[in-house]
Amino acid sequence: MAWSPDGRRIASASHDNTIRIWDATEPTKLLPHTKDATCVSYAPDGTGFISGSDDDTLRVWDPHSHTQRAITTSHQAKPRAITHSPSGEHVASATSDCRVRIWDANTLEHVRTLAGHTRDATCVAYSPDGKLLASGSADRTSRLWNPATGEHLATAKHEDWVNCVAFSPDGTKLASGSSFFDIQIWSIPTLAKLLEINAHSNYVNGIAWYPSGDRFVSSSWDCKLRVWNANDGGRIHELVGHTAPVRGLAFAPDGTRFASVSDDKTLRIWDAQTYEQLEQFRSETPLRRVAWSPDSAQVIAGSTAGVQVWRLEPCLAILQTHGEIGLAQTPSGQFCLQPESAEAYLEVPRPDRAAVFYLPLAGIRDHQSREAVARSLAGQPTRSLAQSLGWAPLPWDGEIRSISVDRPPPSPLTIVSTQFGDIITNPFSPDTALRNVDTLPGRRVEIDEVVQVLRRRGVAWLRGPRRAGKTSFLNYLVHHSPGCQVFSRSLQAGPAQTPDDIASLLAPKLGDAPNSAAAFVELLHEHKAPVIILDEIAVLAEAQAGTLRWLRALGNEDSAITLIYSGSHYDWVQVRERMREVPGSSFGNDVTFVDFGPIPEPDALEFLTATAPAQAPISATLASWVVQECGTWPYYLQVLGYALVQEQTVHQRTPATMSRGDFQDFYRRVLLRAKATYFELRWQEFTPRAREVLRAGLAAAREHRRLSNPTDLTDAEKRVMRDQGALADGSWVIDKPFLNWMHDNIETLGEPQS
Repeated sequence: MAWSPDGRRIASASHDNTIRIWDATEPTKLLPHTKDATCVSYAPDGTGFISGSDDDTLRVWDPHSHTQRAITTSHQAKPRAITHSPSGEHVASATSDCRVRIWDANTLEHVRTLAGHTRDATCVAYSPDGKLLASGSADRTSRLWNPATGEHLATAKHEDWVNCVAFSPDGTKLASGSSFFDIQIWSIPTLAKLLEINAHSNYVNGIAWYPSGDRFVSSSWDCKLRVWNANDGGRIHELVGHTAPVRGLAFAPDGTRFASVSDDKTLRIWDAQTYEQLEQFRSETPLRRVAWSPDSAQVIAGSTAGVQVWRLEPCLAILQTHGEIGLAQTPSGQFCLQPESAEAYLEVPRPDRAAVFYLPLAGIRDHQSREAVARSLAGQPTRSLAQSLGWAPLPWDGEIRSISVDRPPPSPLTIVSTQFGDIITNPFSPDTALRNVDTLPGRRVEIDEVVQVLRRRGVAWLRGPRRAGKTSFLNYLVHHSPGCQVFSRSLQAGPAQTPDDIASLLAPKLGDAPNSAAAFVELLHEHKAPVIILDEIAVLAEAQAGTLRWLRALGNEDSAITLIYSGSHYDWVQVRERMREVPGSSFGNDVTFVDFGPIPEPDALEFLTATAPAQAPISATLASWVVQECGTWPYYLQVLGYALVQEQTVHQRTPATMSRGDFQDFYRRVLLRAKATYFELRWQEFTPRAREVLRAGLAAAREHRRLSNPTDLTDAEKRVMRDQGALADGSWVIDKPFLNWMHDNIETLGEPQS
């Protein structure tokens, strides 16, 4: 274990073959729901906060002890959004049964229901004076209500689902963001349209007003935050940093900062005036909605694991590490110790239940630590000394998290020895396609195609859906291209509007050069066979014209440079259309397309059976069931392989005893439900028109749980679906799990427009 020089982070090495970096100053607290926590709201007086979850509940939490004070199970629908009234007396919820409900904020007793939406209510907001309530819905409307009486006052129509609504600080305007990629500003109380902004390249799902009311921030599935002039709709600034859709946005009550959360598992704090990123906090799971405490000292966020709480002022974290560690001193003089022997002190001698570990010295103050070390060096055994000093409890249920310490250990202690050497690591990854795989099973054809491009120094476009394994493939190329100097970067890693931007991304050391694009070209000429790899190429659809021409010049037929792009089929369509607008930027026919789909079945079966550890094998029968249910897409193989190994190593269950029906239930639980966020992202990546075609196709063949015959599509509809990569050679290219998920959720996907 080692501390960073500033004392803020710890690096640890583990028997599970990982190096982990821990934040030692800003601990998080996890408050679990039984399903995804989808929304959160802090009481204006700071006395509590409320969370909503896909388990159909609202819960009130104490902000200090983080204990649950109240719960309602009378929703009988999934809360999509919640917000406190300005007085703090009530809380409003928007739910999947088309309703908006008002609750007592302390007891969660139901006050009234506001009915009028015809599809999921998705968002809700109180006016600053609390006299009005706005809601948005998948029925493509925003509605204005009197929350005191439930009276419906006005309706505004949109082109697609409304994902967010927000009142201006003076209460005279309402901003709404939709899945049509736009933001609209409405007059209060008539909801007459004042302004329409073509805001993002994907769904707008968050709006937060500046306290001055002259600006607001928007967040989107295109991973960006943008600041807008509220009077004329002009874009003021773009904030880049998130690498996955941004799911929540909120201003701090003091008006100096705002927070954003994302599917990239980060919470980021931004300066409201300079737009600089001030802080970044990582989560183990994707994050949804976000809210601040009234004193701006805490941020809470909903996640797939529950409600997470961050304290923004520095404090000492109590960390569960792994393996055998000695005593280490931070640069600031604090200490952390784990016993020299791998012994765990349990509050109850029942390892099959949630246990409490007591770590010696975990709660000791700085001066006490120094005294302890001094006495230990004088000859007193460290272990007995630690037992005589302070202890701190750490609940252990398989998850690593930080907590506060405030009580001594029980007496007597039960000592249970653990065999760290017997830990079975899981070689599969539950969240990526073919990560940590050395040989890229099933990708021989794709490798051969790219090798040919490398030999002739041409241009290649790698196309495939989310988590088809493109990024893993690119990483493989970076490390298996002998004789080539490879420059590889995701275009979402920073600004990518100009040639200088892209040059600085590919060669960061050129960032301070006055003309980094020209300097980068000179750098390329120093190498015999340079290769440029650009991932997440959808960004180029918004790049400057000169940027596209510059890339074309780098990848022309007379160049010694190989240029490889990577993205989805629709990313290619967007960039192609942008190139058509810019003379001299198109590659014409000088492009090799490498399409990423499922891998060959023999490779998939071998990957499952050969990758599983000997202590947790996957039989040929189980592997065949995985393929029959999921097909051979690499991501699904990873998820099911990981879950089957976990069944044996963690839950002590033997998958070999499963019946086929048991396995189908298992498949739905660990993939369709546990990975619902992945499928939601897949769905949201389709354009509004493509989603209409899919909705109609699902409805027409609902009884047989398939899509209607592609021959029933019009030529225009076929072109739309081909552009999305969902139709090829007259057949659907929709994998079975995604199709199953769409059918399972057809009621919430909405109806096609007439």
